[in-house]
Amino acid sequence: MRRPRFQHPFILALAAVAVLAAPRDLQARQSAEPPATVVYLVRHAETTDAAGGDAPLSAQGQARAALLARTLADAGVTRVFTTPYRRTTGTAEAVAAALALDVERYDPRSPGEMLAAVRGSGRSLVVGHSNTIPDLVAALGGTPGEPISEHEHDRLYVLVLHEGGTTTTLLRFGAPPTDSGDRVEPNRWRQGTSDVSQKSRVAPRGRMRP
Repeated sequence: MRRPRFQHPFILALAAVAVLAAPRDLQARQSAEPPATVVYLVRHAETTDAAGGDAPLSAQGQARAALLARTLADAGVTRVFTTPYRRTTGTAEAVAAALALDVERYDPRSPGEMLAAVRGSGRSLVVGHSNTIPDLVAALGGTPGEPISEHEHDRLYVLVLHEGGTTTTLLRFGAPPTDSGDRVEPNRWRQGTSDVSQKSRVAPRGRMRP
């Protein structure tokens, strides 16, 4: 399949703002309908090379987390969920601090309670790992697409859960992967709709990946 050509950053920024704001605008125009549930899902930002399996964010990761906070500043997020690791917590805290929200932790190996909570919330952010975020997207009825690569930290899923199904929008934010073998087209997004009748309890495939 031919990849879309790179577009001007300003145009891409406007497109991203439009996608993030669209559910809220739609709700305003169709006030008679129940409000849609919107879930934003991201993998944690870049980490240091610290040993021990629980590395904190690197300077690049901190910058990406700050960018995520700015990206979601006007998205109406009211709850922030993260796994109990320094790399995910650091990513989530940047958004929570900007919005004056508490960070709520969940077990990535047993996320059923968290998934039930986001289904009952207006707009939530969920921070996870490369091998858990796609499963969470699928559990919420979304379309995860290709697996998240080792060096990929710029993927932002926007799921809109409504009575007829789940709409999936994939955005890119910040710098693309730095490893040439895992490089993806920057600032690319795609959209699709899938049925929400999937199991809400999922577990990561194998060991927890970075």
